[in-house]
Amino acid sequence: MIFLDINTSYSDMGGGVKTFHQEKIKWFGRHPEHDYYLCYPCKQSHVSKLALNIWKVGFYGLPSVNPQYRFLIDYWSAYRFIRRISPDVIEVGDPWVTPWLAVLCHKMGLWPTHLIHFFHTDPIISNLIPWVEENNNYFRRVACSIAARLFYRLQRQFPKIVVTSPFMKQNLQNNHVNAVSIVPFGIDSQFRANRFVRKEPSSKFLYIGRLVPEKGIDLVIEALPSLLKIDGFELSVVGDGHYRDFFETHKSPKLKYMGYVKDREQLLRIFCSHTYLIAPGGVETFHISALEAMTNGLIVIGASKGGTNDLVSQYRVPFDFLPGDAGGLVAAVKNALAGDVAQVSKESIQISEKFKPWNDAIEQLMHLYMQKAAKVI
Repeated sequence: MIFLDINTSYSDMGGGVKTFHQEKIKWFGRHPEHDYYLCYPCKQSHVSKLALNIWKVGFYGLPSVNPQYRFLIDYWSAYRFIRRISPDVIEVGDPWVTPWLAVLCHKMGLWPTHLIHFFHTDPIISNLIPWVEENNNYFRRVACSIAARLFYRLQRQFPKIVVTSPFMKQNLQNNHVNAVSIVPFGIDSQFRANRFVRKEPSSKFLYIGRLVPEKGIDLVIEALPSLLKIDGFELSVVGDGHYRDFFETHKSPKLKYMGYVKDREQLLRIFCSHTYLIAPGGVETFHISALEAMTNGLIVIGASKGGTNDLVSQYRVPFDFLPGDAGGLVAAVKNALAGDVAQVSKESIQISEKFKPWNDAIEQLMHLYMQKAAKVI
């Protein structure tokens, strides 16, 4: 079978979405009976053959606000390419223009294939609702309401939507989108092989992720003066984005900015040298960094909402806080420092053991896709 992913959210300098697609590439490398194409925006259009059955196909995209990503605009070339290779399954991976055009082409019979939306993010809860909350006026409320109705109506046009967490499935069902299946992200075998239980409290706290508001990093910045006053608190920040300048220029011996880390082995070493992970985002669809941290034995201090909450709520006594509550974050950090580190670290590992290795997670996803495509073919 021929599988094609088209995802504006993919970038070679990305995070969880990049990890997901890299693991799919590895899976297809072990299954040469299938062909796989990954289409994404880039600076210059190109086709790169990674293996006999695997291609990365770049179409021109404009730079976005986040320097790591681009916004696909050459949809005409993408359309012609997809028509030419005629895939059996198309996975749409972003929520912006791509799903609208994909549904249109599918309805018109131009892409007579099985169409799936892998729901990596929900722009209504990630972008529009926070936009309304920062200036709650009539115009913004009406605009958000109209956009939400249109967006979820579009999702109902997909034969199948795949999400990674119970939070996202419930959110879609609350908006009358019912053709939803949960396939969680997987576990990196390196992280699992190198896990260990933290024995004693330490000062080593970690944030890893894009430095943008939807990831909750602005809450960390708001709470930072109080956090740095806590005895036994030191913070390492890994990532790139809007707030990079803040962390590069902030002078404190208790704050270390490490930039974007691309190498997985280096990331593993960073995890191994820390005890706690701060996961402040309240609109995460899954929070793969939190799962990776738990797998290695870190204790996750996280927002009590979204995909993050799906993970941290499984602790016997979670160190959580309301999204946007800087005081709550500070209190959760203090509680974590005063807690039973060894016990909670063990709980992290136990929670992570509920998740499959990446190969098995992708196997489950591909089995779902092939079942659905077989009905169409």
